[in-house]
Amino acid sequence: MATSTIEGWKRKQISEVCLIISGGTPSTQQPEFWNGSIPWATPTDITKNGKFIDKTEKTISEKGLKNSSATLLPINSILMTSRATIGARCINLVPMTTNQGFKSFVCNKSEINYEFLYYLIEILHKDFIALASGSTFLEISKKSIDSFLVDLPPLPEQKKIAEILSTWDEAIEFNEKLLDTEKQQKRVYVSYIYTKRHVTDIENVKKFEKLGKHLVEKTERNKDELINDVLSVSNTRGFVLQSAQFEREIASKDKKNYKVVRKDQFAYNPSRVNVGSIDQLSERDSGIISPMYVVFQCKDSIKGRYLYHFLKSDYFLRLIPRFTQGSVRDSLSFDGLCEMKIHIPSIEKQTKYSQLLDSLDIKIKLIERNIEYLKTQKQGLMQRLLTGKVRVKLD
Repeated sequence: MATSTIEGWKRKQISEVCLIISGGTPSTQQPEFWNGSIPWATPTDITKNGKFIDKTEKTISEKGLKNSSATLLPINSILMTSRATIGARCINLVPMTTNQGFKSFVCNKSEINYEFLYYLIEILHKDFIALASGSTFLEISKKSIDSFLVDLPPLPEQKKIAEILSTWDEAIEFNEKLLDTEKQQKRVYVSYIYTKRHVTDIENVKKFEKLGKHLVEKTERNKDELINDVLSVSNTRGFVLQSAQFEREIASKDKKNYKVVRKDQFAYNPSRVNVGSIDQLSERDSGIISPMYVVFQCKDSIKGRYLYHFLKSDYFLRLIPRFTQGSVRDSLSFDGLCEMKIHIPSIEKQTKYSQLLDSLDIKIKLIERNIEYLKTQKQGLMQRLLTGKVRVKLD
């Protein structure tokens, strides 16, 4: 057996420190095998959870457990997906079974810490995929995992490493919950601002109007080819250079027919607006965009930022199907957009509401950046601590 090159660590096969257990599925033709008290995990249960799992979408009965190859895993096992999606994993907080799309690890407590193994699997992910095979979908075999070699520090050092990485996980989880709270708060405000009819206020009821009264379609073309920056609208990044979006410029050489979009105007692809590909040009003076795009601007009766927050909201996405047309792919025309109704208050109130939603967006972006920063930090720590490049000091 090879020895570890890291001082004080031991190189072992995973099967020497863990039991590797496959899952199983009771017969679906036997109703008495299902809907019992025993959680039964599928890969979907794992990918929608975080580090820990305590319940599953489906359950099996004691009879289902006895009449299948499913195995009841003890608490603090590592449930790892081994088919199609390889390497997703959770730690079970209650005894649990899985289907056959898993290779689960039951740790020998005197040899390996379960949380240490949970983090180690993340940096072994690519190695596991390299060992997988299959024509329909990739799958890693129990034999391949059994013989896989890992370098393990002494148990106290394993626990310390897991404790450090858990601290980062807790910080990430806290910020993700905070992010969800801020996004929900914004959804509440959007619902109030754009949909509340103020039925006791006749003046405001009159201002619940079609967008067509407040928008103008723009069809300016790049006929003199004076503008060279070809833009696309991404659902995540807004306006981007086409060369950055597709890693190359896919526009035709003749750009005379391309539409011009100018600062503060809006543009969207009628067939992709349903996934959020709509934005207001704000960071450049002008650009050109595919002729298939719709370009429009606001009249003086509506503020651009007020409209922007509506167009980027879940409420707008839910409205789209009512106003689309087309047999192959539903398409939102400018006429369809103009038929939508929203609350149009005074310019002063529009400004006030826009500033409120802008401030929430700033909070959301700051939290998102903090989450990414924490995740990057964690990845760096994992690469150093789990490979022995940096050693931890024990208390």
